Amino acid sequence: MRPLVAMVIVACLSQALSQGCSPSGRGSEPNLPPAESPLFGDRPVPDPDQWIELKVRDKPQPFDVYLTWLAYDCQSGLDYDDAALFVWNGKAVGRGMKGFEEVLRRMSGLPHGARILVYPCLSTDFSSGTSFGLPFLCRDETMRIVVERKLRLIFSPFDHTGRIHPLLAPFWHFRWAEGEDCDAWVTWKNYDGLSDPEEAVYLWNGKEVGQGLQGFIQVLTHLDEIKPQSKVLICPYYVGPPKQKPERQVPFAKYDRLLDEVVYRRQLIVLQSSDENALIKKEFGESLGSRKTHTPVVFPGTPPAGAPEKNINLDLGGGATLALTLVPAGKFVMGTPPGEANRRKDETQHEVTISKPFYMGVYEVTRGQFAAFVNDTGWKTDAEQDGWAYSWDGNKPNPVNGAGWGNPGSAQTDMHPVVCVSWKDASAFCQWLSRKTGKAVRLPTEAEWEYACRAGTRTVYQWGDNPDDGKGWCNAADQTARRQFSDWTVFNWEDGFVFTAPVGQFRQNSWGLYDMHGNVSEWCADWCGDYPGGAVTDPTGPASGHDRVLRGGSWGDIPSVCRSGVRDGYNPGSSFNCSGFRVMVSLAGVHVP
Repeated sequence: MRPLVAMVIVACLSQALSQGCSPSGRGSEPNLPPAESPLFGDRPVPDPDQWIELKVRDKPQPFDVYLTWLAYDCQSGLDYDDAALFVWNGKAVGRGMKGFEEVLRRMSGLPHGARILVYPCLSTDFSSGTSFGLPFLCRDETMRIVVERKLRLIFSPFDHTGRIHPLLAPFWHFRWAEGEDCDAWVTWKNYDGLSDPEEAVYLWNGKEVGQGLQGFIQVLTHLDEIKPQSKVLICPYYVGPPKQKPERQVPFAKYDRLLDEVVYRRQLIVLQSSDENALIKKEFGESLGSRKTHTPVVFPGTPPAGAPEKNINLDLGGGATLALTLVPAGKFVMGTPPGEANRRKDETQHEVTISKPFYMGVYEVTRGQFAAFVNDTGWKTDAEQDGWAYSWDGNKPNPVNGAGWGNPGSAQTDMHPVVCVSWKDASAFCQWLSRKTGKAVRLPTEAEWEYACRAGTRTVYQWGDNPDDGKGWCNAADQTARRQFSDWTVFNWEDGFVFTAPVGQFRQNSWGLYDMHGNVSEWCADWCGDYPGGAVTDPTGPASGHDRVLRGGSWGDIPSVCRSGVRDGYNPGSSFNCSGFRVMVSLAGVHVP
């Protein structure tokens, strides 16, 4: 992050907080009640560093929910808060003050310490520290909730899929082509590039939706509601030699960044018409498939039409969500080579084919997410029914009376991975979420887990073969833990945590997954058993057994137990303060046991 950017934004926010004003400093807003008196009165404004993270030109950040908006950028003049259409986790929730109040309601339901990705961090020049422009950001209602619930606002040019904002990655590149069909189309009347854009009448699929700026905003709203990766024809868009008149352009072209933002975020394919006679003669009444158009805009990394989305978020209710990312199909060598240090005899190498892509939880299931399940179902975990759970001391598990997911024996927030849950508890969570979302949610098989953990690597760990190079990659038994557990064998670095760490604190692997090494051991679907002797496709493990598989190692595990290929397992009714789980979603249809 550039220091100048941080200084400018933090200074702006501090001033706005003390004055109770809007971020643009306009002083008056149409049809809006005045902001309340300053929240903090004569008291010092809380240090913005306690609740703001500025991630300018930084890498994508972990988050719990994301907030964006349409029809507002505070740069080109479209800067009235009541025009803003708020979008929460990809769903439009309201415009202006009503939308703002709905956002506040949802923020109030978030767990303490939750991270809100505020996107886009708008600026025409990030090096100059110009404004990012979140509508209503500095009203007291927002700050009260942020401070009281200890929320973290992450301002970033990266969207929820990890792609950088188009202002930092220009993407408009046209080439001539013939005859593209479209899923929706936009045009206008009463505007030729010389007239007042307020006279332009916008049409969406041939139907008038509004005039002037309000019509433009309605077009943005429709664009944000159509299916991702749809083809949208914008016509007329006249190019070529001028005919005694300027090149035709979209009315309100100075707001192109807003159109760009919607197109980019929804991964729409934009087609530009060059046939003005067709538009005039046909009066919008015939199919547009025969018209001459530009080649679709191609975004780097955009999957082909019909491909699954790269990232999905499941709604758990109460404002809680669960993020998953797509893991591609492929082949890998499961197990470890004979020469790997600390290799166990049950790690026989064999080729595995994962025949279909699947979604894997970006993070381990958190305590807050598990709480949503318990609150909705009244579920009693095995530890709660037994009255105790195991506590790991680095050498052996010890039963502790009263321990459970809500009282694991170490400090946790809703952003920490849930622990003291059995395989049965984890499976019940998956069945509940399947019913709630209509998705095929389950625990990953052991093969799917190792495939996702390795993410194309064949080394001992994600970072390589040397355990000493793992600083910043995982939370495991380390020098921090040794100060409390002096007899532990540990990694030769500090991760800053003795017990569990909030999810997403360490580096992600190349497929976007966090904490695949350490933090908590993760339950898998399989029974423990010997690997097959040859190549297999989509293995699911033995048909029966005594123990269920645990993978990945935990905060209390030595280097050899955190290897990508190491295997462990316990009775499916057992609960430990070092074990949890993550979920996956199958693309094949829903099956609820």
